[in-house]
Amino acid sequence: MSGRPQWIVLDEAQSTLGPGAAGQRAFEPSNKGHLVVTWQPARLSADTAAGLDIVVGMAGPEVPDGLVDLAASVGDLPRAAVADALDAPAGHAILVRRDHPRELVTFTVGPRVTQHVRHEHKYSVAEPPPERCFYFRSAGGMPTGAVARNLRDLEGELAGCSHQVLRHHCLHKDLSRWTREVVRDPLVADQLSAVEDRIGATCRGEALDAGRLQLLRILQSRRPYLMGPA
Repeated sequence: MSGRPQWIVLDEAQSTLGPGAAGQRAFEPSNKGHLVVTWQPARLSADTAAGLDIVVGMAGPEVPDGLVDLAASVGDLPRAAVADALDAPAGHAILVRRDHPRELVTFTVGPRVTQHVRHEHKYSVAEPPPERCFYFRSAGGMPTGAVARNLRDLEGELAGCSHQVLRHHCLHKDLSRWTREVVRDPLVADQLSAVEDRIGATCRGEALDAGRLQLLRILQSRRPYLMGPA
């Protein structure tokens, strides 16, 4: 291969390069030329993390601990120094290099040169690994056998689940937590959380059905993003 340097970009690398993931068997970290992109660096395998030469991390109000740990390891830096540098407004970033130990560069990300198209449906209809799916449970935490892999599945299962199942998940705030952490839709998560707060342990019949209807309306409002290509 000749010409400009070639890079292999591995997006959502936590899914393909996590411990035991299928992609791990075909990935050799010592072969350079890989760009690993992830929002969950803690889920990368140890071999993948050890093979990184450079880490670029975005600052912000909710920086994952895994990013702090990874940058500190690659840059041979105190964890506190990395955490302080990442505690900055959105749009700021850090860069550390394995061949420049104890050196941390901060910079501001420049403006986009192309239009940003956010594929919001990606997280709404994508199928996460089994451990990240939503497993429906009844009173006492007993599994019902129903599983939601995305918001479309969640809507369908909520429409037909029993009052006991609905009450259980609302009391534990499971719906909003899963939507926030797995689907990564904070707006819908906040709306679901507000409904969950209104469903108490003593709610019965009509109150539960009213809550179910509100939850379904929130999820149905996302349907423009749930629709895939025809």
